[in-house]
Amino acid sequence: MTKTTLPDDILAMSFEEAMEELRRIVDSMERGDAKLDQAISAYERGAQLRAHCEAKLKDAKMKIEQISLGADGTARTEPLDPEA
Repeated sequence: MTKTTLPDDILAMSFEEAMEELRRIVDSMERGDAKLDQAISAYERGAQLRAHCEAKLKDAKMKIEQISLGADGTARTEPLDPEA
């Protein structure tokens, strides 16, 4: 699932907002509060929220570390230089 396939309302969410909605969906599903069709829709939305959270985490990690190649061609990570 790519960023472009996510609904605009999810794309506009912060990581924390998406996690909170995902927690509410999981809690509701664990309690069995929804009918089958509602549960399927909730599962699909939860999958979208999870993908959004994973993308946010990946973006954050990329901001913290940069990948560079050493002289020997091996990859290593270094702290991101905030001044660069």
